Amino acid sequence: MMSVKGGGPIIGPGKWVTITGSMKDFVNPITTLTGETIDLETYNLSNTYFWHAFWYAIGLAWMFYWMRKPMFVPRYLAVEAGKADSLISSTDKKVGMGFAAGTLAIVAITMGQTNEQYPVTVPLQAGVLRNIKPLQLPTSTVAVKVEDATYRVPGRAMQMTLTVTNNGDSAIRLGEFETASVRFLDSAVLTDETGYPDDLLAEEGLTVSDNSPLAPGQSRTIQVTASDAAWEVYRLADLIYDPDSRFAGLLFFFDDAGNRQNGSN
Repeated sequence: MMSVKGGGPIIGPGKWVTITGSMKDFVNPITTLTGETIDLETYNLSNTYFWHAFWYAIGLAWMFYWMRKPMFVPRYLAVEAGKADSLISSTDKKVGMGFAAGTLAIVAITMGQTNEQYPVTVPLQAGVLRNIKPLQLPTSTVAVKVEDATYRVPGRAMQMTLTVTNNGDSAIRLGEFETASVRFLDSAVLTDETGYPDDLLAEEGLTVSDNSPLAPGQSRTIQVTASDAAWEVYRLADLIYDPDSRFAGLLFFFDDAGNRQNGSN
């Protein structure tokens, strides 16, 4: 998944995964800080079911108490007649206070029991991470500025106008454009030998108006086209229907020796 600054994530093609075996045979054991080994798949499930059922029962009892009395029309008529105070009797008030007191008592007692049974806990944590050392990334040797970008529906192609500046010490050529896990290659520059999935690889999907070697220190404005049926197959072309659409991708440049150069934009 690629995240676009100010635009959010671009999710690539999905793959169907078939999981075999029986769900009841799956276990996920871990060892806690106290040395106890538990299975996260079933740990305390019975307790969870009990408390869900218990509080549902309390809620149903509360609803049943009030639903046994006249509802809706009789109450509406009493309110309209100015007799709303008569709808709640002293017994109703006592029952309400009983429910409230009982709920508080149950919560307090069970909380005490839980703290006694599980004295070692890790509190919920949130905060700002500080003093994190950033990764030392290689120095960028290629600068790219996107001048314009459009998507052509009939050709199923993304067309981009790029200004490329070579700040390195060797001549470079554009060999690949990747977006949302789909790779578009210029076969004259790069051949994939990694066994990348065929449906996500457009081996001849990248064309460049002038892909002659760009010498060190030079700049050039080029027209780049990334075309393949994958735009439609994986619904990546839906961005054209978004009035605030953005796009993002990775450009890979290579020197004569086949070494990949780092770029920035």
